[in-house]
Amino acid sequence: MQYFRIHVFISGKVQGVYFRQSVLYRAQE
Repeated sequence: MQYFRIHVFISGKVQGVYFRQSVLYRAQE
């Protein structure tokens, strides 16, 4: 169960970073 929680936390962090980068990329255009 602990592993699942860590996995969700990491994947959520990665998605957040990716989402932020895509928003910044779009704002530059």
